[in-house]
Amino acid sequence: MKRAVWKAGGIAVLVLLAVLGAGGTSVAASPPTKVAVSVRTKHREAYDALKIINKARRSGGLKPLTMDKTLLGNALTRARECSIYYAHKRADGRAWYTAVTKDYTRAGENIGFGFATAETVTAAWMDSPSHRKNIMNGRYTCVGIGCVVVNGVTYWAQEFTDGRAKKVSRPADRKKKVKISVSDDFLSVKRVQEKLVMNKGESGRVSLALENTGYDGLTVQVAVSGVKYSTSDRSVVTVTSGGKIRAVGVGRASVKVKLAGNGKICRSYRITVAK
Repeated sequence: MKRAVWKAGGIAVLVLLAVLGAGGTSVAASPPTKVAVSVRTKHREAYDALKIINKARRSGGLKPLTMDKTLLGNALTRARECSIYYAHKRADGRAWYTAVTKDYTRAGENIGFGFATAETVTAAWMDSPSHRKNIMNGRYTCVGIGCVVVNGVTYWAQEFTDGRAKKVSRPADRKKKVKISVSDDFLSVKRVQEKLVMNKGESGRVSLALENTGYDGLTVQVAVSGVKYSTSDRSVVTVTSGGKIRAVGVGRASVKVKLAGNGKICRSYRITVAK
């Protein structure tokens, strides 16, 4: 199910799924492509969310959940994947629970995006009966809460299981580039072609943005290291390995930005250089 919560300046969305048992198989729809994106972790917010949900559990007579080392890593994986494909299916086409590498007999997942703080996301989760049911499930003992920012959008994932937890202290927040395996079925370029007019000597940048096919309106920009650049005429427009273009001569040229590992995913810039 999906539950949208409108906020000033944007939209915040929750999605929940619970699964009983660890059985079942899932096969990717097509061979995955590695997509590089820049990700900033927000572990402080994730641990604040843990405190809030555990306060609610104690008030309900339940034992608190423990942030499990394995599940924390699994939740970060799922939060990152949601930046490219927002759904209870992984970006590579497999079922969400294949990301859970901890042994379990019962597991569940909550995801969300657009909530910048622990307070807002937990308030929304607790206000939703189905999401609250996962949080207040007495059979769950372990949780991993992943919170990441990709292109200015905050993504959340909660992974719940039963079993014994391996407690982990809060890691330091950091920013890094990660590669996410994505099924070709979920790869969609934001714009196939764009026309630009530049003056000779002018500089600019080109990039590759992908549509999030799991949720309309969401996009993600591929990191510079994850694309390849080319120009049809270097005497008109040059392009660097970092995506910087420069108009060097009067005329027309095409600059292409291709996804590394999958040249079919390409954004084309048709550039006219004036005097």
